[in-house]
Amino acid sequence: MEIIDGVDVPLTEVVSFTHTYAGEVIDGEHVIAKGKVEKVIVNGEFSHYRIVVGTTREAIDEYLKLKESPA
Repeated sequence: MEIIDGVDVPLTEVVSFTHTYAGEVIDGEHVIAKGKVEKVIVNGEFSHYRIVVGTTREAIDEYLKLKESPA
Protein backbone atom coordinates (compact mmCIF):
# COMPACT_ATOMS: atom_id res chain seq x y z
CA MET A 1 0.00 0.00 0.00
CA GLU A 2 1.11 3.53 -0.68
CA ILE A 3 0.11 6.44 1.55
CA ILE A 4 -0.73 9.48 -0.58
CA ASP A 5 -1.91 11.78 2.21
CA GLY A 6 -2.35 11.47 5.94
CA VAL A 7 -0.68 9.38 8.62
CA ASP A 8 2.39 7.55 7.33
CA VAL A 9 2.08 4.10 8.93
CA PRO A 10 2.32 0.63 7.39
CA LEU A 11 -1.25 -0.32 6.43
CA THR A 12 -1.99 -4.01 5.93
CA GLU A 13 -5.71 -4.00 5.14
CA VAL A 14 -8.71 -1.98 4.06
CA VAL A 15 -11.98 -2.78 5.84
CA SER A 16 -15.55 -1.55 5.99
CA PHE A 17 -18.21 -2.41 8.51
CA THR A 18 -21.03 -0.94 6.46
CA HIS A 19 -22.93 -2.67 3.65
CA THR A 20 -22.31 0.32 1.35
CA TYR A 21 -18.92 -1.08 0.31
CA ALA A 22 -19.74 -4.81 0.44
CA GLY A 23 -18.43 -6.66 -2.60
CA GLU A 24 -16.78 -3.59 -4.15
CA VAL A 25 -13.28 -5.09 -4.18
CA ILE A 26 -11.93 -8.61 -4.51
CA ASP A 27 -8.47 -9.95 -3.69
CA GLY A 28 -5.83 -8.78 -6.15
CA GLU A 29 -7.57 -5.58 -7.24
CA HIS A 30 -5.87 -2.24 -6.69
CA VAL A 31 -7.91 0.49 -5.02
CA ILE A 32 -7.75 4.07 -3.85
CA ALA A 33 -9.30 4.42 -0.41
CA LYS A 34 -9.95 7.30 1.95
CA GLY A 35 -11.09 6.68 5.49
CA LYS A 36 -9.87 6.55 9.07
CA VAL A 37 -6.62 4.88 10.11
CA GLU A 38 -7.18 2.43 12.94
CA LYS A 39 -4.64 0.75 15.21
CA VAL A 40 -5.62 -2.89 15.71
CA ILE A 41 -5.03 -4.37 19.15
CA VAL A 42 -5.24 -8.15 19.60
CA ASN A 43 -5.08 -9.71 23.08
CA GLY A 44 -4.00 -6.36 24.51
CA GLU A 45 -1.06 -5.93 22.14
CA PHE A 46 -0.53 -3.94 18.95
CA SER A 47 -1.14 -6.07 15.86
CA HIS A 48 -1.27 -3.78 12.80
CA TYR A 49 -2.81 -0.68 11.19
CA ARG A 50 -5.72 -0.68 8.78
CA ILE A 51 -7.86 1.87 6.99
CA VAL A 52 -11.59 1.82 7.71
CA VAL A 53 -13.90 3.14 4.99
CA GLY A 54 -17.48 4.01 5.92
CA THR A 55 -17.00 4.92 9.56
CA THR A 56 -20.37 6.66 9.62
CA ARG A 57 -23.66 5.92 7.90
CA GLU A 58 -23.16 8.84 5.50
CA ALA A 59 -19.42 8.11 4.92
CA ILE A 60 -18.77 11.81 4.35
CA ASP A 61 -15.38 12.34 2.65
CA GLU A 62 -14.64 8.59 2.67
CA TYR A 63 -14.52 6.39 -0.41
CA LEU A 64 -13.27 3.24 -2.07
CA LYS A 65 -12.49 3.36 -5.80
CA LEU A 66 -11.11 0.71 -8.12
CA LYS A 67 -7.75 1.89 -9.44
CA GLU A 68 -7.01 -1.01 -11.77
CA SER A 69 -8.12 -4.57 -12.26
CA PRO A 70 -5.55 -7.36 -12.00
CA ALA A 71 -6.63 -8.72 -15.42
